[in-house]
Amino acid sequence: MTGRAHFNIKLHFYSLSYFFNFISNDESWKHCKYLGSNLGTEEDIQRRKALAIATYNKMKHIIENKKTSRITIKRIFKTYIESVLLYNSELWSMNRKLEDDIDVFQRNQIRRALKID
Repeated sequence: MTGRAHFNIKLHFYSLSYFFNFISNDESWKHCKYLGSNLGTEEDIQRRKALAIATYNKMKHIIENKKTSRITIKRIFKTYIESVLLYNSELWSMNRKLEDDIDVFQRNQIRRALKID
């Protein structure tokens, strides 16, 4: 049992066994979801980007309509797309590279919505 600790707990005449994995090289925990977010920061950011793109595509018929004003497009972007992208972002451990990555993605999506090249 290398890398694992085994605990037996007796509770109301029942024996429960718990295995805890203490292998430091195992990074599968980063892909686990907790309350709708991945535990790994970079993994969660990539997932949030994909969800923001999916949200944009759902709202595409309104955003790309020629009758929709820029003010309305900005409101839709902030309300739907930006909120999906930044959901639970206060838990991310950020560095400069990740901040720049999010900023670039956000600016590209705004340019796409406002049809700015």
